[in-house]
Order: sequence, then structure tokens, then C-alpha cells
Amino acid sequence: MNWLGELARRIGMLLHRDQVADELQEEIHLHLDLRRQEQVEAGVATSDAVAAARRRFGNPTLLRERSYTAWGWSWLESLLQDVMRHGQSANITRRIVSFAERAEDAGADLIVFTCSSTSPGIDVARQTVGVPILKIDDPMAAKASQLGKRIGVVCTANSTVGPSTEIVRTHAREQKRDVQVEGLLVEGAFQALAAGNRDEHDRLVREAAIALAKRCDVIVLAQASMAHLEAAIAAAANVPVLSSPRLCVQAVAERFAPNG
Repeated sequence: MNWLGELARRIGMLLHRDQVADELQEEIHLHLDLRRQEQVEAGVATSDAVAAARRRFGNPTLLRERSYTAWGWSWLESLLQDVMRHGQSANITRRIVSFAERAEDAGADLIVFTCSSTSPGIDVARQTVGVPILKIDDPMAAKASQLGKRIGVVCTANSTVGPSTEIVRTHAREQKRDVQVEGLLVEGAFQALAAGNRDEHDRLVREAAIALAKRCDVIVLAQASMAHLEAAIAAAANVPVLSSPRLCVQAVAERFAPNG
């Protein structure tokens, strides 16, 4: 199923979008340098070769923006920034509903939203469109509710704490399970990642999750940006640790399986 591979690829790119953006920047610099070298070898003065290379290659900023648009990041980055600054609002909800309506108009059989912080707006969109909507956290929250009664939810963004703990409670209610949900904001982790210090982000998340695990039956990593730490935290904490991307792709595959 090529569409399933594409979904996994897109989620993977979102997980590592800073790294992918850095690689794109390096690729642009490489092509510009090659164009400059071609100009020099063709006899163009070194002082003029850079400008000539840029003319032949095109505007690097415009190329980056077009790449982000092609990858589907532009609307997501804008939405995330607004949620981080202002929290959930009527404007955010309207935009989410609009995205869902566009997907429905385009003929989608299923709409997958990959931002944990926008969960309340997605609930409104579910009432507006006729296409099923899956939140990236739905399968993870459902599984967490099955695995334990004391569930720890690790977040690095303040805007995620409320929506991520609530989605776990919602799935627990649907399963008629009595659970205690504790949300934990890892101070400084998001800022470290935004500054390009992934090692510091990972250290803070690992330490916080392992400490939280001492009073929980299962740990939920509320944001996809922590998914790569799942195995390491599970090994150190000795409790089940869940992240969303793999479980979400699995759920989509099961939904569209021949016997699904």
C-alpha cells in the first residue's frame, strides 16, 4: 500500500523536520557552490561568480518555502506557532475545521491529524465533516488505557498537557476503565529542541519520564518528537512506554486492511 508508506514517510519527516530542513539547507549550499565553481571555470571573475550562480540556481529562500509547501509543513508550522502562542482558540478551531472540510472535498476516506495540541478543535471538526477523523494520539491513548490504571503523560509543550491528558481520560471512559492520569511538563525540553540542542532535549525527557514511571503503570510520550526515546525509556523505567507515530500508522493499516 503505497499510500500507507507515504503516511509513514510524512510522519517521519514531521518527527525530524528540523533535521530535514538542515539537510535541505546543506543541499542548497552545495548546489550554489557547484554553480559558482562552474562560473569560475567558465572564466567568470570570482567576485561575479556567486551572483551568477544565484541567478542560475534561483532564489534559495523561495525554493525553501516551496519545499515546505510541497511537504505540507507550511500550514502545520503556522498552526503550531499560533497554538503555542495563544492556546486553543476559536480561530484555531475554524482553521482545523477548514482543513478537514478541504480533505473531505478532495475525496479523503480518512483524515489524520498529527498535532496533539489541536485535539479540542479536532473534536469540533468531527461533528462537521462526514469523513472519519483519527487523531495521531487516539491509538496510543486507547492502548495506554488498556495497559494500566496509573498513566503518566509526558509533554514538552504547555499547550499539549491539557489535550493529551484529556484524550487518555476520554478513551478510558469509552472503555469503562477507572484510571488516574498525571500530566508532566518537562521544563526546558521544548526550548532546547527549538534551539537545536536535541541531546539536551532528550536528556531532560528521559530523566523526567523515568522519574514519573516510579509512580505509574504506563508512560505516554505525548508528542511525536519524543518517539525516538520510547525504547530507551522503557528499558530504564521497566514499565510500558508508548509513542504515537507507529501506533497511528498501524491503526490506519488495520482500518484499510482487506478484512478490516
